[in-house]
Amino acid sequence: MSKFVDPKTEQHVQQAKRVNYLSLLFLVGMLGTSFYFFLQLQQKKAELVEKTQMLADSTENLRRIRFELETAQQGLEAREESTMTVLKNVTNLVEEEDYAEAKKVATNFSARKDRRPAMSVNLYTFGVSQKEKSAVSRYLSEADARVVVDSSLRQAPAWLPNESTVYFYVPSAESTAKKLANGLQASTGMSFLTVLGPSSDAPAYHAGHYFNVHYVNSAMVIQQKEVQSKSFIQQQKQFKKAD
Repeated sequence: MSKFVDPKTEQHVQQAKRVNYLSLLFLVGMLGTSFYFFLQLQQKKAELVEKTQMLADSTENLRRIRFELETAQQGLEAREESTMTVLKNVTNLVEEEDYAEAKKVATNFSARKDRRPAMSVNLYTFGVSQKEKSAVSRYLSEADARVVVDSSLRQAPAWLPNESTVYFYVPSAESTAKKLANGLQASTGMSFLTVLGPSSDAPAYHAGHYFNVHYVNSAMVIQQKEVQSKSFIQQQKQFKKAD
């Protein structure tokens, strides 16, 4: 004996199945879209962290360059003031008709200008003792280098290399940089790399005689940069949570 099935009931069941199937497809689609947007958001956050770090590094580098330029400017102003003082002294001697003394002062000043240092050096040290730094300073003095910036860093900024390095800024200065690096190595017992830096970091009129010397304790630089990197990542995580 066959069981009677109401056609209307069967039709309702089929419709309900189709609705459930479409609802399931819609739900899967929504989940897939949400996951896609989640991945996009994570990528954007990662890009933001990277760009923020790049901005921080660029800001530190700009501060360093500005400090070097301001120091160089102060040096030029001091030289200009010295020149004006000598000119005033010579003028006074001439007015007093002391020509022999005026000639002597002018000759000495001219000779001093002709003996000006062949190199301008910015010296940055990190993690080295005063005795070790003094050895570098003595060598630079013997090498007839004028130290424009002399800075003992307490923190390792992003622009500081992991190894002791001599930076030069035009290819023609490479041989001088290598000679400088060899002399520094002989004075300290530590190897110095030579690296061609961006020309924008050096004054155009003096780029062939302009050098940056970084004398560092490599282990301390690497250790501090790792600490700073972890601290930065932690700050970014806290920033994300706040969002």
